[in-house]
Formats: sequence, C-alpha cells, structure tokens
Amino acid sequence: MNLSGSDVQILQMYSQGVRPLRVLSPFPRFDLLKLNQYLQVGIQLSRGCPFSCEFCDIIELYGRVPRTKTNEQVLAELDALYALGYRGQQLNSKPRHHNLYRCT
Repeated sequence: MNLSGSDVQILQMYSQGVRPLRVLSPFPRFDLLKLNQYLQVGIQLSRGCPFSCEFCDIIELYGRVPRTKTNEQVLAELDALYALGYRGQQLNSKPRHHNLYRCT
C-alpha cells in the first residue's frame, strides 16, 4: 500500500461536535495497571483551554471550553490509587495555567 503521493484519498472525516463533560468521564481502572512499573500516575483534572496561543494544539485536541472534574471525582481517584498502595500521584491539568486550587 502506497501512502505517499496523489493516490491517497480521505474517504471520510470523523468529528465530534460537542466534547463530553469531564463530570461524565468513567472512573479510571487503576487496578489494571502494574503500579510497580510506574514512577508516577497522573490524574487528569481538566481538558480544554479558552486561549488561542499560536504554538499550542490544546484547543484542537481538547476544545476551547475548559471542562473540569468535580472535587469528589478527583478525591475518589486519589483514594483508589492510595488503596492500591500507590504513593506517587501527580495532578495533571493541561494547559498548565488552569486553577489547580479548585481541587483543594
């Protein structure tokens, strides 16, 4: 199969109009991880960004509207990791300028 040149056609473009709310995200299956093989396990707090920085692709990947998890969701994920014996949690918010104090 030749994927270079003019003989490549896009047959269908897939897109999603509205991105799902973070509060509807399913609970992560941390129990499936081999935690002893990870230095850190990240918990994603939010997705999306209201800004249009020319160097950043966040709005293309995650949308322009910031969507965050609830405090209860974040605490439940931290508790689940702690119950599994993991002690190296990392909170992830992309982009980095989101208000991380919302989850404290």
